[in-house]
Amino acid sequence: MGGAVSSIVFQPPKPAGYRMNAESGTLEWKEPLRFYESKKLHGLRVELLPLQHAAGFSASATDELSPGNKEFCVAAVHLKHPRSQCTIIYSHGTSEDLAVASQFAADFCNEFEADVVAYDYLGYGLSSGSPDEKGVYASIMTVYMHLVDKLQINPEKILLLGRSLGSGPSTYLASQKPAMGLVLLCPLSSVTRVIKPSLTVTPSFDMFANIDRIGKVACPILIIHGMCDDVIPWQCADTLYDASLSHFPPRSSDLMLVKNADHNNLLEIERDAILKRINTFILCCIDQCAVERSRSVASNRLSRKNTTVRTKSARAATKGFVFKHDFEEPSGERHERSTDSSSGRAEAGEDSAVRALQMALASSNVDSTCASQGSSSAGLSRVESHFDSWDDLLQSDDSRSLSQLMDRKIV
Repeated sequence: MGGAVSSIVFQPPKPAGYRMNAESGTLEWKEPLRFYESKKLHGLRVELLPLQHAAGFSASATDELSPGNKEFCVAAVHLKHPRSQCTIIYSHGTSEDLAVASQFAADFCNEFEADVVAYDYLGYGLSSGSPDEKGVYASIMTVYMHLVDKLQINPEKILLLGRSLGSGPSTYLASQKPAMGLVLLCPLSSVTRVIKPSLTVTPSFDMFANIDRIGKVACPILIIHGMCDDVIPWQCADTLYDASLSHFPPRSSDLMLVKNADHNNLLEIERDAILKRINTFILCCIDQCAVERSRSVASNRLSRKNTTVRTKSARAATKGFVFKHDFEEPSGERHERSTDSSSGRAEAGEDSAVRALQMALASSNVDSTCASQGSSSAGLSRVESHFDSWDDLLQSDDSRSLSQLMDRKIV
């Protein structure tokens, strides 16, 4: 049964939707571009990055995944913007490869005025091996270490953006390494919770348990999900948001739920408002990093003068995004849910950039929410049962069947 689940979790296009020109090393699409056309995609080079080890996993457990194995590589493309202030690592969905991911990357590059790196997981496209959870983590770690070690990019200028399955490697990396921010589009809280949304205990056989990692993420977080998603229930985003509030010291976290959007059209429904929200989030992360660096420099200077520096650490840690929005539950009942990561209103006199961010997001016409800490998803009863296998889980009363999931085209 685990193999059947894996076949749903990993759906690499066969054959790959692209190839690499043997002479120029550039990306060539096997079919006309469907999602986004840009001059940035012309002459785009494919880089084959030597595999790096995924932190938290034993390199010796699988010999072929050992760091530096030249037979294993991760295919990636790097799009650059002349006015870029950060680099985005984009992790794609389960049935995509670089043929589609590169188009999303070009879109993000233009919209956010940022450099964007898109890559294929092991077993996808021109990346080596076969797909599995550890290989996915090793893939994003390879890209991250390439940017930090070889290209000398400051981790504070790296934003992680994951969509659908890509929320797994993005959350994993953010829990392991420093980053500027984390953006999750229609994320899963874990694979078992996609099948059985009421689970509160993570089984030992679970995969991509973002809900157990997101509390360890130290950077700001933005989660966006469609409320008509029939592939990954929107409650996954709600529970992820609740779990993200457990981080100490507190840091900013925001949840945006989009009515009428499903799994595959999230960036089409209210596209302008969603891109504006992400762009505002990025700009605020950049400003926040600049403020933190200024404080660090000032603190070091005062320390060298043997001056005692007193800082309001709680305020510094929670500076960021404090929003209040209305949204409509599927039942039609109106709710108002608000929070900030320090369980109170933002202090008067905060930086103007933060206040501007709050005003910009409050004026958004998209229904969204910041769930209060500890709240449970509306209409979702919690199940604390333990399961020993996929068979036990799938045979339980309220589990979604594999046929239900396989009938849906997941992009």
